[in-house]
Amino acid sequence: MKRFKRVLTLLSLSAVLAIAGCGSGKPTVSHDGNGSSASNQTSDASTTEATKLKVKTSFYPMYEFTRQVAGDLADVENLVPPGIEAHDWEPTPQDMAGISDADVLVYNGAGMEGWVDQVLESTGVSAIEASKGIEIMEGTGHSHDHGEEGDHGH
Repeated sequence: MKRFKRVLTLLSLSAVLAIAGCGSGKPTVSHDGNGSSASNQTSDASTTEATKLKVKTSFYPMYEFTRQVAGDLADVENLVPPGIEAHDWEPTPQDMAGISDADVLVYNGAGMEGWVDQVLESTGVSAIEASKGIEIMEGTGHSHDHGEEGDHGH
């Protein structure tokens, strides 16, 4: 559970920093000479759509988390289709083109997506590795005896 919390915290921080770093900054304020000020922001919906980040994610948990964190600030698209394992999937030429057009790729890392290194090298897209900086624990086998009936009561 501690590992999950660390991964979640790191991913949250990474996503927030990436989104904040891609922002346009503070709106400019102009004064009309009468002491009042007006913002130069436009409320046009088409302008808002044009400034949304284009984010690609490697598989569903990365997609859902990124979508929740980014909210209306980004269009988030998942790469790996349902039913396919992230470590078995390979991007098509169309996927590579979509990744190249993205502002950022969010992926798990830690060897989960074997195809990511090639994609990053080929596309040059900015990326967020969710597991970066996390110490990965060695797994252990399931080697204890369950008795005659094979009861798995834990």
